[in-house]
Amino acid sequence: MHVVALGGPGGVGRPAARLAATFPFVSTLTVADRDEAAARAFAAELGVRAEVVDVTDSDRLHAVLSHADVVLNTVGPSFRFGVPILQAAIDARCHYIDVCDDWEPTLAMLDLHPQAQQAGVVAIIGLGASPGVSNLLARVAIDALDSAHTVYTGWDLSAAVPEEGGPSPSAATVHGLHQLTGTVRVMRDGQPTNERPIQRLHLAVPGFGSGPVWTIGHPEAVTLPRTFPSLRTSLNVMHAPRSHVLGIRALAGLIDAGLVDIRRAARWAEALEGTPPDPAKLSEAARNRQRLPPLFAVAQGVLNKKSRTVTAAITEMPAGGMGAATGIPLAMGLRVLDGTDRPEPGVWTPEAVVPPGSFLDWVAPFCGRAPGQLVELHRS
Repeated sequence: MHVVALGGPGGVGRPAARLAATFPFVSTLTVADRDEAAARAFAAELGVRAEVVDVTDSDRLHAVLSHADVVLNTVGPSFRFGVPILQAAIDARCHYIDVCDDWEPTLAMLDLHPQAQQAGVVAIIGLGASPGVSNLLARVAIDALDSAHTVYTGWDLSAAVPEEGGPSPSAATVHGLHQLTGTVRVMRDGQPTNERPIQRLHLAVPGFGSGPVWTIGHPEAVTLPRTFPSLRTSLNVMHAPRSHVLGIRALAGLIDAGLVDIRRAARWAEALEGTPPDPAKLSEAARNRQRLPPLFAVAQGVLNKKSRTVTAAITEMPAGGMGAATGIPLAMGLRVLDGTDRPEPGVWTPEAVVPPGSFLDWVAPFCGRAPGQLVELHRS
């Protein structure tokens, strides 16, 4: 298998490429990036090939992908680059995996499903931490019920700190503010709805207590109802110190009012996220919030004719920060494509085609857990 790590020298690309290089079925690995020096230095570190690729140069991108079997795409932000890079992969008949974390390109990429089918291309989009592992946690929680009508996928905003030494602002931070401004798509009462983000909810998370969470635009909210039609409500939420939420809400207001551009606001947000709260000054509500897991899904529905709520959560994330938490699941997607149960050609989200049991077992050792012990399942 010839794999191209597109954006390989970046914060998410590096752990993904390092892991891909260890797989025996990966015969050739190419690190590709527009920064020639970074691509060649990282490729030399791994002992693999390097290519200089500016993804806005469609001819060059097609030339590199046409010689590969699979591309791991970590170029962001996804709302800008996701669709054209997937289109290039389909045109080059190259299988595709990414970490797309914006709902708008997610829907646009799913519309490319017929093209991917015709080209024989398997594309798995949004295979990182959230989306990605969060989608699989949602599937685990939903499968623990006879039927589910509501699902929340959630994560800890204060843990989403970009890696030191990377570009500022990072694509991840720009993405975050993009999904906290304007309107975002969610599912409420059985209807896709556009609404303002950063809406406060008090969420009960069986096994971990309850606490305040805030809505944010994310793919899970729009893709889970496509896989599980019984869902009437689907939201993605974040939890964070109240000071962080207030700061981000202020930045979002400035962006929405046209008073500051999103990249400048992203730099301010990174400074905010890099300031941890003083534990001694935390209120009881804030201490309770910190007990919410870093990545989880809560499904509400019916089990044995009774209303039940199920949490599927991960309490330990891979060492290496947000880059590793996102890049490791991305690379594990190669094992999905190499397996005997490779998905049929088309554009897929993780919950639709990735087997949660085996996949989460593959991720478990990177979280310091044995296979079968990564996910905590709680019911109420």
